[in-house]
Amino acid sequence: MRLRLLLTISVLTVLSCSSCTVKTSLISEKLDKVESLLTSEPDSALLLIEGIDLETIHKEKIKARHALLYSIIMDKRHVDIKSDSLIRPALEYYPRHGDCQETAMTFYYTARIHENADDLELAMKYLVKAESIRSNKDPYLNSLIHSAKGRIYNHLHEYAMAAEEYGKSASYCNGDENYGRYVSNKIREATCRYMQNDYSSTQKILDALSIDKFQLSNNVLGKYYQLAINLADTGNDERLEELIEEYKETISQESIDWLLIARVESERGDTESAAEAISLHYKHRGEDISYHALNSKILEAQGLYKEALEEYKIYDSLSGIIGNQIIDQDTKFVEEREHHNEMHEKARMKSTILLLTCVVILLSLCLTICMVIAVRRQLQLKKHEQAELARQVDELLTEREELSRLNTVSEEARKIIAERLRIIDNFVFSDVLQDEIFERKASETLRGIISNREEFIRQNRLIFNESHPRFTNYLQEMGLTEKEIEHCCLYAIGLNGKMATTFTNLKRHYHVGSSIRKKLGLNGHDTNISIHIKRLFKELEESQN
Repeated sequence: MRLRLLLTISVLTVLSCSSCTVKTSLISEKLDKVESLLTSEPDSALLLIEGIDLETIHKEKIKARHALLYSIIMDKRHVDIKSDSLIRPALEYYPRHGDCQETAMTFYYTARIHENADDLELAMKYLVKAESIRSNKDPYLNSLIHSAKGRIYNHLHEYAMAAEEYGKSASYCNGDENYGRYVSNKIREATCRYMQNDYSSTQKILDALSIDKFQLSNNVLGKYYQLAINLADTGNDERLEELIEEYKETISQESIDWLLIARVESERGDTESAAEAISLHYKHRGEDISYHALNSKILEAQGLYKEALEEYKIYDSLSGIIGNQIIDQDTKFVEEREHHNEMHEKARMKSTILLLTCVVILLSLCLTICMVIAVRRQLQLKKHEQAELARQVDELLTEREELSRLNTVSEEARKIIAERLRIIDNFVFSDVLQDEIFERKASETLRGIISNREEFIRQNRLIFNESHPRFTNYLQEMGLTEKEIEHCCLYAIGLNGKMATTFTNLKRHYHVGSSIRKKLGLNGHDTNISIHIKRLFKELEESQN
């Protein structure tokens, strides 16, 4: 009796184990079939995997595979799963027991779930984990990882990083079967370069893609044209009109971005074409905030101010609603990121405080040294300024003494010299008494004299006649006219040819200079005329003394 009971239990146990083995084998076969249909028939793969009873799966490995395949199918069918409960069995099993391919795929599709849930920080964390598995050599998976990283950076407006990731994603797309994915990533890279205002790199990518552009799908080709039109519009490219016509002829009407065309035509001033394009956008895409904003501008350009105002009111109300939604989303993301940053910052705070203390001490020391150097430099400048002022005062006093010694028979010359002496006296008093009133009076008088340039030139010649008669007599003997002698007197007081031309406002300076050179016996290869006059003046003065 006991023997029969033992035999019965043994048989039942064997049958039970056999049944479990058969079920596990059947489920594995179904999952093999699901995996084979992932790319070609994702809908059929979904029906097949949904037919598997999860209650019959007991092995962790099978549960993990089922969870990963199910997550892949939902992603391929563009079903945005936002909870990681579906992929949890795979996430718990593969990092511990799976190979590098299975682990990397699990991390990637976990990242996709968090990306769908707008938890971009956690999504990036899993993408970095997937990328860090160096033994993963699957180019398709690596392309997906870098493309996802590019999307996140793009969402955060980090266009340089996004462009780099899209470029890496494109580099993993080898072969004709992946050409569409390659082009899509290159267009995304070009778009990010465009957003950085790197128009040359954008154009280079588009030029490379234009060779085989008609092999692309309607959707990808449409994105190519949209970017090309935007780029041509930015650079006022003469091919803009040609690109718009090519876009209209190549892409089906319902797939065209009529809003883009309406904006470009509106900016070009073609209101009629812009109005036609905006109506086609309304026909195929309906109303949205961008439609109302642009339509308001187009109606205003057409002179339909009442209709334009109504469109703007709709746009204004919609922008308020959408703006609040964006603020709420951004606030949530910022709060999550700030919490993470706060924990990280606390760990760095102690070392940062020490570093800042050292920096403050060094900066204080540098500032003190700079202040000492600055004060010393100011003192030196003040000393130089005082020395220069003393020299100028000495020169003025010398000039005053020379002018006062002149015994002129001309009443006009006496008045001019007396006026010059008053100007010099005021400058000297200003320096000696440290009183700006004298300097201001002297400066105002001097500006009044110089403002009448012709009179100043004449008076300058008259003073030279009295103070340096040997010089003016020599010039008269050489046959120089009154105007030419006046010109030479300007050279004698220190002006060069360009200064003399500007001061006299004489456009015939070249001819006057040529005439003076000829009368003084100078040829075209001799010294500069102003240098020669100054040297001549000095020689005549020294010979007189």
